[in-house]
Amino acid sequence: MLSLTFTLLLSTSLNVRSTMNVDLSLVLALDVSASVDEQEFARQRDGLAAAVTHPSVIEAIGFGRNRRIAVTVVQLSPAVGN
Repeated sequence: MLSLTFTLLLSTSLNVRSTMNVDLSLVLALDVSASVDEQEFARQRDGLAAAVTHPSVIEAIGFGRNRRIAVTVVQLSPAVGN
């Protein structure tokens, strides 16, 4: 079965480990600072979802030895008060 594992990190202080074997560990950073309005954030989020669920990406994942990847999404914003 084709499996796509998503780990959503809201803080870089989280330490996430998996015992699953994957073919690719992909880390994506999204800008969620005050310079990003709701529409731009929605475009980032929707674009990411469209990309990782695109049929050609799903097919490519299926060709891997383990037929799964791990995707970590990190939301970046400056610290409050800076």
